Amino acid sequence: MNRRYYFAAPYSRHPEMRECRTQLVAAIPTVTVTSRWIDCHDGALEQSYTPEVLAAEPDRCWVHGAADLADIIAADTLVSFTGAGGKGGRHIEHGYALALEKRIVIIGLPENIFHCHPWTERYDTWAEFLASEAEAAVR
Repeated sequence: MNRRYYFAAPYSRHPEMRECRTQLVAAIPTVTVTSRWIDCHDGALEQSYTPEVLAAEPDRCWVHGAADLADIIAADTLVSFTGAGGKGGRHIEHGYALALEKRIVIIGLPENIFHCHPWTERYDTWAEFLASEAEAAVR
């Protein structure tokens, strides 16, 4: 199974997402995580942009948004981590993946009506999802 995943979560969770990537690749060595944002866009963006920077420098900020959309296109599956925090970019990513008819997985509780789409798979925890993916990979 050579599946490609995109992780959608608040930017502040990038260290956690790197750990999830490590665990996923350890469980299924053939997978790829396409989310460059979890590595702070190759070290170019340690924290998310403030509203002031977004307003003052939209062209510079959009470079990272465009990269995220390209990473979603490159993925087969969008894994959306729900919970408090963030400014909502992950919800845009979820909608984009839905429009592209990607496989969509939610880790945690649904947060909006779009998380209730019939294609959506839901797991209570990352550990449950990881175990399910690892089991499917050996079938």
